Amino acid sequence: MAIAGKISLEIVLLYLMYKKFLLFLTLLLFVRCLAAQEIKHLFKLLPPSYTKELSAKTKDSLLEGKNYYPASNDSEEVIVYKLAQLDANKNWLRIEMSYESGQRAFKTIELRSFKNKAGASIVVFSDFSGVPHNSWQNDLSVFSYATKKLMKISSPGLISKPAIKDFLKPNTPDSIIKKYEGYYSVNYELGYSGNNITLNLYGYLYQEDFRDWLLGDVIEFSWNGSKFLKQRPIFDN
Repeated sequence: MAIAGKISLEIVLLYLMYKKFLLFLTLLLFVRCLAAQEIKHLFKLLPPSYTKELSAKTKDSLLEGKNYYPASNDSEEVIVYKLAQLDANKNWLRIEMSYESGQRAFKTIELRSFKNKAGASIVVFSDFSGVPHNSWQNDLSVFSYATKKLMKISSPGLISKPAIKDFLKPNTPDSIIKKYEGYYSVNYELGYSGNNITLNLYGYLYQEDFRDWLLGDVIEFSWNGSKFLKQRPIFDN
């Protein structure tokens, strides 16, 4: 009888642990679902001036995983927009534009939200475009999300107008900067590389005397609940 009672107790405990695990898993999935819904909602709230080529209907379609082909497409130029990333863990999404007709130009739109210490959302928007080996940051904007609206704010720690000098030693001569600034691209990535926002330098980094002044090709920005903390440039191996 004692053995049977012990077995019954163990079964009850296992059952209770199983129910707790199911509850935890359900809550985790619920939180992830809310995060995904939030970033989708914020994307749809972006003012039209930030996504001129994407209507409200087009945004809905992209968020459903459907590709968007502008009506202006013809046989020589076929543009397509795709939802490339939707990461609930990072509260981040990425829209990519490319050509199916062979042109190599591209455009990338990213949106990512962070919670501040008060529980409100800080939203970062990035828009960059270019061609292989040459791209440029069109826009980097930061918003606060309150009262169901996105309000643009000053960047809390991010570099608003990045340039190659951000990756060079403080005493780098102006002649070096002017000599090489046209050969490199500087773009933000809001979640594509690692967990934090990164500012990336692209180009051939070993040209003559340029390498001697270079501190790194990646600058990482980590969110501490009130601002982004800029890290020292490092080389991304």
